[in-house]
Amino acid sequence: MQLTLSGAKVAIMGGDAREVILAQHLAELDALVKVAGLPVNGKNIIRCQDMAEAIDNVDALILPVPGVNEEMKLYSAYVET
Repeated sequence: MQLTLSGAKVAIMGGDAREVILAQHLAELDALVKVAGLPVNGKNIIRCQDMAEAIDNVDALILPVPGVNEEMKLYSAYVET
């Protein structure tokens, strides 16, 4: 039996190479992955311009390991803050 996430909608916001790999892996498992602040493309991946667009109508939200800074800004190695 092969694991599938078909029908699952996941948002990944910010992060670094770990979240890029996670987004790719989830997309390969057939989840629809919405990303904000990550340079990742491919089948089942939607790049969003902002956080509101990324979290709209998703089943799960994955935040980066570092989270937010003192000013409550989302961490992303790929976006200047």
